[in-house]
Amino acid sequence: MRNVSLSTIQELLGHADPRMSAKYAHLSQAALADATGPAL
Repeated sequence: MRNVSLSTIQELLGHADPRMSAKYAHLSQAALADATGPAL
């Protein structure tokens, strides 16, 4: 993803339920690490 929120993707794809969008959101390890910040 390129810094686009999952709710934006949901709206663009017309998903009524955010779980449907999340089902297809395959986040890379880099994206997860970036979202959580440095490891403790």
